Amino acid sequence: MNDKYYLKSVGNALNVLDIFSQQQQALTINELVQLSDMDRASINRIIFTLLQKEYLIKFGKKYYLSDVFLQLSIAYRRSSTVGQRIKDEMTAISDKYGESTFLYRNKDEQCVLIDWYCPPGASFVRSQMLDIMPYNCSTMGKIFLSEHEDDEIRKFMDKIGFFRSTEYSICEINAFLKEIENVRANGFAFCKGEYALDTGAIGVPIHNGARHIQYVISLCFGNAMTEDNYKLIIDDLILIGKRLSLYLSSAEKG
Repeated sequence: MNDKYYLKSVGNALNVLDIFSQQQQALTINELVQLSDMDRASINRIIFTLLQKEYLIKFGKKYYLSDVFLQLSIAYRRSSTVGQRIKDEMTAISDKYGESTFLYRNKDEQCVLIDWYCPPGASFVRSQMLDIMPYNCSTMGKIFLSEHEDDEIRKFMDKIGFFRSTEYSICEINAFLKEIENVRANGFAFCKGEYALDTGAIGVPIHNGARHIQYVISLCFGNAMTEDNYKLIIDDLILIGKRLSLYLSSAEKG
């Protein structure tokens, strides 16, 4: 932030857009002031500029992200070889098993949905998935936390709390840490009935060149999925995770 090339005005504008991303809703000027560390005059100037550039739209007193961000998302997929490669892998395994895949990133201490693929007839679709998933009852959360020490996880869960989505959600720290240890040992995370009673999921990490977990791909399935298919899905997803990790690492190196 103190680098001579850092433009504070641009940084502040991007921080405002981050707030919209985190809150997942329309916001008023008052709400933006409360959620940021900027004064009202700065927020007003940023909002006015984003409106002029059509990154925001206004209805009443509330401001919304415009469809420019949908266009940017499409442009990202077309221009990013990494994004397209991940999408191709998601599409292939979804079509193979007839179930949906979701891609999450760990951002600002949240599991944030960034992409998905739902084939026709999938038992679990985009509308059933949260944009921000809880850590304790999702494959994404378990995997993202698996690269942290147990003491760090204890402190983190103590801060954010456990989310009870169903009677099977893991809401006790020692049981949760055992689940995390299984993720470390096996290289994948498994959930069944923890987020939704009629749904299970298997997730794998994608590592960057520094061996940190950059993304998680999770394949979600309904009760009709047989246990015989679990191992096949796990084997396929682990291979996908390894391939994409190598690809991401190579792309970072140029």
